[in-house]
Amino acid sequence: MNRSALKLPCAVLLGMALGCAIGRPSWWGGGNGWLQGTTMQSRTGTGYGDRPAVSGGGGGGGEADGKSRQERMKKLVATLLDEGWSRNDNMAAVTMMTEAAGLSAEDLAPLMTFLLKRETEIKASAENGTFQGDMTLLTLQGYTNLLTLRWATLDPKAALVFAMGRPEFKDTDTYDELLPSIIYEMAKTDLPAAKAEVSQLKSMQRQEAGRAVVQILQQRDPQAAIAYARELEDSKAEAGVIMHLAAKDPMAAAAELTPEMEGHLEVVESIAGTLLHKDRAAFETWAGSLSDPAQQAEARCAALKQDAALDPAKTAVEAAAWVAKELATPEQARQLSAAIVRKWLETEGQPATVAAWTEGLPEGPGRDAAVKETASAWLEKDTLAASAWLRSLAPSEAKDNIVRQLVINICADTPADAFEWARTIGTPSLRGDSLREAVQSWARQDPAAAGQALEKLPARDRDRLLDIVEAAKEKAAEQK
Repeated sequence: MNRSALKLPCAVLLGMALGCAIGRPSWWGGGNGWLQGTTMQSRTGTGYGDRPAVSGGGGGGGEADGKSRQERMKKLVATLLDEGWSRNDNMAAVTMMTEAAGLSAEDLAPLMTFLLKRETEIKASAENGTFQGDMTLLTLQGYTNLLTLRWATLDPKAALVFAMGRPEFKDTDTYDELLPSIIYEMAKTDLPAAKAEVSQLKSMQRQEAGRAVVQILQQRDPQAAIAYARELEDSKAEAGVIMHLAAKDPMAAAAELTPEMEGHLEVVESIAGTLLHKDRAAFETWAGSLSDPAQQAEARCAALKQDAALDPAKTAVEAAAWVAKELATPEQARQLSAAIVRKWLETEGQPATVAAWTEGLPEGPGRDAAVKETASAWLEKDTLAASAWLRSLAPSEAKDNIVRQLVINICADTPADAFEWARTIGTPSLRGDSLREAVQSWARQDPAAAGQALEKLPARDRDRLLDIVEAAKEKAAEQK
């Protein structure tokens, strides 16, 4: 089985949502399903587990409800036995999930056993060459997975026992996707049981199922969710819960920050954003109390980005002085410089003024990002002026990236100029792509001139482009 057995069309999920989200209809009731004789044992040997199957519900119950469920069971089984249904998977999925919405956990148990038996039969017939019909094993397994998820909303323990008992289930991608969903449903009603199941899993399965439990805990008790994520040693889950907490109680989230912890810089940014909008003084007190230099820098970056929205020119001066002290990480310097340039240009800042500021920044990722943002915006407004500025810049990969964009912009109209710009690029991959595009455009317009221009290039560049020019010359000759 592969992932496609679980990823069915959106109509399937719509049908499932109808069954899971609107509540139990009045015709849900007690009684036994009509497929009898199957008993499944949980890991503790107590039938479907400690939690009883869901039954009862509104309505009159009794014989009428029993007949209604029996009819639905019959319709589901008839759908599964209809070899033509796989030709219209969407319609079959909607029909199946709509009918399944009216079944209790007691009804689903024998139905799921029937599906498992049907899977085994199809697999055996396919292996011995006797298989006939349109319904594939993969398709049937996909519907079995969806019904398993539906069952998990009613009796997650029984659904888990069923899923774990399927042949070769643990060796499939579907196992990685289906198991966390079942554990998630279990955690809603029995957290200790869900945690116990997670503890028995290994590596990636344990991580994904554990995050399902963390998600439930996060909704009820963020502190408990953080503690459990730490117990799992899952820094990503831990950071996610603290991020969630930061939106509601930034100071409580701040108390959970750990120096040098993966993912916590994003949390710092979130806390900073909340405090900056509410109380600048509180932000400054908190930012000054941070012991991790990277977290301190992240908080300051957040403040400078907000200040740039109000007064980008003034903030640009402050940011340049701060970046010069090398307090920011390369990524922080890159993001801050780019954000200031965008805000400055959005507020009618003159590209030439912004460009002059970028040249005053210390060399590094921050300056490269600022130059790129400035040049990209300037080229859109005034290609000639921006080009003149580009010529004044010292060679660098940042400049090469800008020139690459310039070549793309002008090669259709002025391929000769694009070619000359491409020649200035030093980064090999950018140079090769730019030269090729410029020569292709030029050769379509004037293959002879393009061919002559190739003589200016080193042999390693020229040899890769000769075929383009020759092909253009042949085409031009044919058209004459």
